[in-house]
Amino acid sequence: MAILLPSQQHRGPPSGRDISPPGARLTPFLPYAARVGSLAIIYFLAAKLGLSLAGMHQNVSLVWPPTGIALAALLLFGFRLWPGVALGAFLVNALTDVPLATAAGIATGNTLEAITGAYLLHRVARFRNSLERLQDVLGFVGLAAGLSTTVSATIGVASLCLGAAAPWNLYGTLWWQWWLGDAMGALVAAPVLLTWGAKPRVRISPRQVAEAGVLLLGLVTVGFLMFGGWFTTDTPNYTWAYAFFPFVIWAALRFGPWAATAATLVVSVIAISGTVRAFGPFLGKTLAESLMLLHTFMSAVAVTALVLAAAITQRRQVEEALRQSEKRYRELFENATEVVYTLDLAGNFTSLNKAGEEVAGYTREEALRMNFAQLAAGPYRELARQMIARQTAEEAPLVFELEIVARDGRRVPLEVSSRLVSEEGKAIGVQGIARDITERKQAAAALEQANRKLTAWVAELEDRTRQITLLNDMGDLLQSCQTAAEAYTIIAQFAPKLFPAESGMLAVLSPSKTLVEGVAVWGELPVGEPTFAPEKCWALRRGRMHFVDAPHDGLLCGHVDPSFSTSYLCLPMMAQGEPLGVLHLQGGASRSSQADASAREMRESQQRLAVSVSEHIALALANLRLQETLRSQAIRDPLTGLFNRRYMEESLEREIRRAGRTGVPVGIIMLDIDHFKRFNDTFGHEAGDTLLGALGNFVRAHIRAGDIACRYGGEEFTLILPEATLEATRVRAEQLREGVKKLQVPHRGRLLGPITLSLGVATFPDHGSTSESLLSAADGVLYRAKQEGRDRVVVAR
Repeated sequence: MAILLPSQQHRGPPSGRDISPPGARLTPFLPYAARVGSLAIIYFLAAKLGLSLAGMHQNVSLVWPPTGIALAALLLFGFRLWPGVALGAFLVNALTDVPLATAAGIATGNTLEAITGAYLLHRVARFRNSLERLQDVLGFVGLAAGLSTTVSATIGVASLCLGAAAPWNLYGTLWWQWWLGDAMGALVAAPVLLTWGAKPRVRISPRQVAEAGVLLLGLVTVGFLMFGGWFTTDTPNYTWAYAFFPFVIWAALRFGPWAATAATLVVSVIAISGTVRAFGPFLGKTLAESLMLLHTFMSAVAVTALVLAAAITQRRQVEEALRQSEKRYRELFENATEVVYTLDLAGNFTSLNKAGEEVAGYTREEALRMNFAQLAAGPYRELARQMIARQTAEEAPLVFELEIVARDGRRVPLEVSSRLVSEEGKAIGVQGIARDITERKQAAAALEQANRKLTAWVAELEDRTRQITLLNDMGDLLQSCQTAAEAYTIIAQFAPKLFPAESGMLAVLSPSKTLVEGVAVWGELPVGEPTFAPEKCWALRRGRMHFVDAPHDGLLCGHVDPSFSTSYLCLPMMAQGEPLGVLHLQGGASRSSQADASAREMRESQQRLAVSVSEHIALALANLRLQETLRSQAIRDPLTGLFNRRYMEESLEREIRRAGRTGVPVGIIMLDIDHFKRFNDTFGHEAGDTLLGALGNFVRAHIRAGDIACRYGGEEFTLILPEATLEATRVRAEQLREGVKKLQVPHRGRLLGPITLSLGVATFPDHGSTSESLLSAADGVLYRAKQEGRDRVVVAR
């Protein structure tokens, strides 16, 4: 059997600006209304009980449990329940003989009393409902029971006097009785509600349940002896009431705040009921006097119980913290990855953790029979003795390194950090932590070797700095080139500086990709064939670096002269997976003689430089080709290879302006393929495209170098003949008309044709002063040629 009781754990106020519990802030309306109504009913019933014991005035009672109930409700469930306090207080006072305004004033004071108490406890005392700390108890007694109750007493008595329900000359007496009843209600009712309302709950054993039953029985028995009329005397003795204290102390010591507050409530109920019936040691001339005497005693009981319970609880918490600290220390000691030990002043082991057993190879029992110096390796034993002697004489921590000999004979380097352990100013031993630094020692040795390599690398980097600078300069210049010829010139200038000990050649693939042609050569040694087929180079065939240490030791490329005994390197220059050419380096000392590691590293560094050079060159050549392709696409017709209409219009404008300045003519020929639509319909559009391409090639082959041939649109072409007279232009048109008749255009095994042209001729400035008028004149006579029967030349008039 087990009973759930409030936990002894701390429970603090919620954080943030709103100090109400989170559940109170998120409560839906209906549950919230139910809570408010329940609080109002409880408050009303408790208030009716209190007013039944009213003395001097019907609305002023020395027994007022609603104060504690309202304060506990706001602390447990949040400030949102204040309407329940106001409603309960108003109803209970409205049912008395006072005016409604007076009842409202009293209700306002009672509500503000609860709100003020809860606010002060949270903001000033950082209150925890469990009442397990002395600061919570002292804050509760001073702020809630002492200070906040003055709000209700002041407003309540003032409301009675202002409402003519009480004379002003009784203000002080009524105020005192009001405050005393509220203070006792707070001290007795609120703590038991708070401590029993604390969460989570813990289980108590059946034995504790039995003990609690005995405690309750003893408490009730003493209560009835004192206040039940079982034991009476003509001379009351206040000291008899202190028979309750052992039971209250028992509850506080054994069970904590929740039991102490419950015991206080039981004592209060018994004492008040007995005093009201004129039993017990606290009997005065009037009931009010008797209750005031009783309240003095109950204040002492309540405060003593709360303070003692909080002190005992805090002491238990400290003891538990110490136990947990000891447990954590033991766990850290045993589970530490480093060696942790303690020695006496003579250097003998007094403790050793598991890590120490693993490092030394000795069990803990064996180590405890050994001296620290015994574990040290021969050369370090004297150092170990000196460090122990020094540490026992100095308080400053010591750090030193030594080696120990493990049980299996291994030498283990350790870094030891030790300090003197003192107790009440007297040295009692040495505590130390030792770290296995085997890996650190190995790392130091590796670092030293790395430093030697780094020194060599720095020397190499200094030697390569010039090459990298040259490479960057060459790359910048290559990116600024406009033509491949400019790029080849720059490469020929920089390559001897980048590879001063070697000869070399840069060879690029021809547009047909059937030949590799040398475009830049440097150095004194012959570098093989200047022009060769791509299949002769293993680097181009494999798409990767091909290195031959010496001609007789590797697979030779066909373009290399086998009579030379020097090593060579071929690097393919690639762009987007397509080969552009090859970088060939030859000469220098044979690498086969460079057997040591540093020489091999130097060779690999030189190869990396060559790779970087080839990548720079490949990128530059690819960019140049791309620029050329883009330029061509911007001004040429893709089907015929002739200039497009936009280029024609720009060129005609330029030639007309130049002709206007120099006074020379400009001839224009516009030509059109006769019956091209019928041709397309007969042979298909693919054949038509073939014919247009063949005509473009024909025109390009039969014009002067300075003439400009353009595809004007569809099957119509335009020729611009700078400095050509009208007669010369007409003659050229006739030559084209006659020549195209002889054009043989094969397509899918047959010849397309015959082909005839209609041509229109005009010149500047005879037939137009602008490009638009000149083209219009040539187009007009071309249309006449079509109308007059085609296959003819018509000259503008």
